[in-house]
Amino acid sequence: MRRFLFLSCLLTYMSAENSTKNHTSNATAEVFAEEDTQANVIYLLGQGIQKEIQAVKQPIDEAIINFGSSTCAHVQKLFGMSYDQMKGEKAPNMDNLALVYKTKFFTTIMNITTAAEGLRRLRQLDQDRRLILFLHGFTDDPTKEAFANLTNSFFATEQVSLIALDASPHIRWLYYRSSAVVQFIGQKLGQFLADVLQQGQDPAHIHIIGHSLGAHIAGSTGKAFLAASGRLLGRISALDPAGPCFSHVHPDMRLKHTDAAYVDVIHTDGGVYGLKDAIGHKDYYPNSGSMQPKCVLQSCSHSRSWILFGESVIFPKAFPAVQCDDWEAFKNGICGPNVSYMGYASEPDGRNGRYFLQTNDDYPYGLGLQGINYKSMDCNDLFKNLNVVRNIILHSMGGTCATHGRHESPKEVDGKADWSGVDSKDDLGGRSSDALEMDMRVLGVRGKRLLTASDGEIWMTKPRSTPCM
Repeated sequence: MRRFLFLSCLLTYMSAENSTKNHTSNATAEVFAEEDTQANVIYLLGQGIQKEIQAVKQPIDEAIINFGSSTCAHVQKLFGMSYDQMKGEKAPNMDNLALVYKTKFFTTIMNITTAAEGLRRLRQLDQDRRLILFLHGFTDDPTKEAFANLTNSFFATEQVSLIALDASPHIRWLYYRSSAVVQFIGQKLGQFLADVLQQGQDPAHIHIIGHSLGAHIAGSTGKAFLAASGRLLGRISALDPAGPCFSHVHPDMRLKHTDAAYVDVIHTDGGVYGLKDAIGHKDYYPNSGSMQPKCVLQSCSHSRSWILFGESVIFPKAFPAVQCDDWEAFKNGICGPNVSYMGYASEPDGRNGRYFLQTNDDYPYGLGLQGINYKSMDCNDLFKNLNVVRNIILHSMGGTCATHGRHESPKEVDGKADWSGVDSKDDLGGRSSDALEMDMRVLGVRGKRLLTASDGEIWMTKPRSTPCM
């Protein structure tokens, strides 16, 4: 029945609106034509329908993946693909791993067995001592969109070079085998970084960014690097660490917070392609950590992690998140005072834990401080949002309809609304000015600047000539 909730609410609302149609249809039509708002309102409603589809689909996907993940170890052993069965003499040869060194001006591909010396020569003129290394996920490689997105983002800043591991020969097919092979890939990469350490690299300036399986390769790399050098990597940023075959294993067989001096994690498809568990120093859960906006397919939510991280490179303060126990606590505003930036700007400060936020449903995804205040799209909130839409439309014509009788407009004193002598005001539900301006931007309405009452709530003035609904 849940899938019909949104449509039922919408039909109920539309039926109620018919009673006011005669008063406002002509004026509203003019505003819609001028501002092209109608398509945006339909889009807003479509997003609500999409959320209902996600709500039905998500638990089914989670149940299927959970079953497959719980049987992963048995399937691997049955076909001789477990890590324990392959290590030793049967260990896959990792000498064909390649490293892609990319700058704004050229790209060089190096075999991992000789890459330490080659990297030293390439970086002789590079004044930036940071070594940023990207590790891709299953079926991916450095020629595809994830690494391209990150390089474009970093090169838009002061960063001049990035490195990507090409592990595609080993994790392109057969996920059950690929999930076990990540241990061997990480061990080889950890030894490479230990060799780089001998060339003078400061391990505190090594930053590994891993997506999906790449996040667990990063974990294995950190363990191998510690064993070989006695030092910790500076940072691992895990972008939606792979969930299948890693949700039912010992923590030593996947990424964990001890694999680097600082481990930050972004969860965008938790419970399906990604892990739900908090495994870093700070774990960030945008939009609950699953079912990302405008995503119906799980691959879309899974990929959203590197899209958000790429945006955070260019706009470091775009994704503040608030520390909460869980998503329900975030929705209800029951959170602590700690705020941390998700993405590239995340940093160790001792305030470890789970952080939650909301994002926009399209680029730019960052909402700034608006993202730490939950905005629902449940049925009742839909009514409220549609009323806000209606008021915004009328406000762009010069005022809002009176909901408590006919009003006078307040005077503006020192940039604030002076309500002395005014009988009443139009309530928009206590929305902040930033939130309401965001609504107006999303809806494509270029309304007039709003007056803010001293209590912080937002009200819009109504000329006496404006008809009531």
